[in-house]
Amino acid sequence: MQLPDLEEMDDTEAIQWYKKEIAKLGRQLAFNTPYYRSLLVWKEQMDKRVEENKENSAAEQLSLF
Repeated sequence: MQLPDLEEMDDTEAIQWYKKEIAKLGRQLAFNTPYYRSLLVWKEQMDKRVEENKENSAAEQLSLF
């Protein structure tokens, strides 16, 4: 199964997609698979991007004052 390109999703879409996928894997009890391990790497990239976006947004808000 192909993971979506994180660059083509905004943060909200990425989080929603990840939650849906992890729930699906949970129902299938498919946690010890190559797809699950790939999904964890994808999530790490998403988490990093979300954090960077949060920091950038806070900096932009401060610059308005």
